[in-house]
Amino acid sequence: KKITLSKISKKLKSQKSKKQKLQQDEKKLSNLVKNLMLKLKAEEKKRRVEKKEITDKKKIVDIEAYKINFAKLKKKLKLPIKGKIIHKYNSKRRDTGTRWKGLFIKAKEGSNVTSVASGQVVFSDWLRGFGNIIIIDHGKSYMSLYGNNDSLLKQKGEYIKGGDVIALSGNSGGNKNNGLYYELRHNGKPFNPLKWTK
Repeated sequence: KKITLSKISKKLKSQKSKKQKLQQDEKKLSNLVKNLMLKLKAEEKKRRVEKKEITDKKKIVDIEAYKINFAKLKKKLKLPIKGKIIHKYNSKRRDTGTRWKGLFIKAKEGSNVTSVASGQVVFSDWLRGFGNIIIIDHGKSYMSLYGNNDSLLKQKGEYIKGGDVIALSGNSGGNKNNGLYYELRHNGKPFNPLKWTK
């Protein structure tokens, strides 16, 4: 009986530790998104001022070509990878009891990950708990996040179009499965990507 209680106690401590670590990682991601949004808003303000003075019209045209009305894409988006959804938005995580803030799509290692819409890469790096992650700004405070990748093919600052290959899937986030962790956010808050998928 003592051994069983000891095992249960260890298991509970391990779950608590995992939960705390996951919550810390999620907080880091949320803070990162928040900071990115503040930077983007400041840059947008600066750009508006510069736009009045700028003489290089081609640069403006290039940037404008990537701007979209993301809100109009509801129920029109494709999933960013071919695979099987094994964890849905807001479903309970077995190991920690917390909830998924996005989708986990199981896929073969090295599968193409594509951007769901046009935008600008605002983050392309490794982040604890999410592995190699790319964050794309789609304007009007909409962002898409692609984590757990083996390799990242686009760098911060690059403009990309919907359907462009941005990464290759893997397991850099320390999950049980190879695949992609995918989130959509508006004003920094995650929302259900499946409601936006056709």
